[in-house]
Amino acid sequence: MVAKETEREKEPPKKEAAEPERAQEVRKYLLKNRMRVLVREVDSIGAVNMKAIDEFENFRDEFEQLRTRYEEVIKERDSIMS
Repeated sequence: MVAKETEREKEPPKKEAAEPERAQEVRKYLLKNRMRVLVREVDSIGAVNMKAIDEFENFRDEFEQLRTRYEEVIKERDSIMS
């Protein structure tokens, strides 16, 4: 029985075992190509104005304050008119 086990160990891997490895290699190749494409797309965007994010947040906060004030004024007007 020991001799058979050593013979099995020396046998080349069966084709069935090689298929998942080949599929994995293909997936790896496709992912690397996709990554290259995405990196090129990101690079083509160019420089991004990071200060614009802060400016947007400031404008958004100011807008929310103005909307709140507007809603309060409308409520006060309605209470006066009724």
